[in-house]
Amino acid sequence: MTTKIWKVFISLALVAVLLVIAAEFGLRWMISDQMKKDFAAQGTTTSAEPSISFGPTPILLSQITGMIPQVDVETPSTVQISEGSDGAPRVDGAPATKISIDNLNIKDNANPTAGHLEVNTELPEDFLLAQAQASMAAQTAKQQGGDFASQLIRGLVKITKVDALAAEQAVKVEFTDGAATLTLRPTLENGALKFKAEDASLLGMNLPSQVTDTLTTAMEKQATELSGLLKVDQLQVEDTKISLRLVGDNVPLNELQGTGEPQRPRN
Repeated sequence: MTTKIWKVFISLALVAVLLVIAAEFGLRWMISDQMKKDFAAQGTTTSAEPSISFGPTPILLSQITGMIPQVDVETPSTVQISEGSDGAPRVDGAPATKISIDNLNIKDNANPTAGHLEVNTELPEDFLLAQAQASMAAQTAKQQGGDFASQLIRGLVKITKVDALAAEQAVKVEFTDGAATLTLRPTLENGALKFKAEDASLLGMNLPSQVTDTLTTAMEKQATELSGLLKVDQLQVEDTKISLRLVGDNVPLNELQGTGEPQRPRN
């Protein structure tokens, strides 16, 4: 009799364990599937899908504690560049991103908060070029001056190429197919991405400061929109791209809507 009882007990225990495992996998699949549906609902066109993982800690336990210790998310690039109505490019979507969250507080399901959030992303040259062109167009549209510098910005200074140069840790900008050149050196200042203009020349002569100021202001505005509530704590210029790491503590995820997805500047 005792042997039979133990067999029944072991069988029930195994069933319980299997049910817990099934529930754990089911919950993880449900969350992952929902994220993919939300991603697809954004109207992005990409053959790749986002992925999400939660580390070794059971997600079922988080329903009791209200805390998910670790969440890792990877999203593919959804960048789409098209021609805008004013001739400047329109940039939609965001570059590929890797997101790591420690201690995700889900006690308030409507307002999850990341104890620590880290975002790694790469900005390729075609993305940088389109953003620079769109930003420059929006910035110069606001300038109505009749002096030489203002006329030069509106009529001559059109960005046609961007090269990220790892050896120089800088970005070279060409205007009007090389008629003018400018070197932008990205730096970090109190968690913000800044650009220092160097070696600005037009047919061998110095570019007016208004030109360089207009571009650096426009690029820094785009960088601010990209980072949102996060701080940029790591910057690396590589050949063909810029790599960034953004971090934040006690970050409300609902307030990060749009972070990493810069919008086309408005006039």
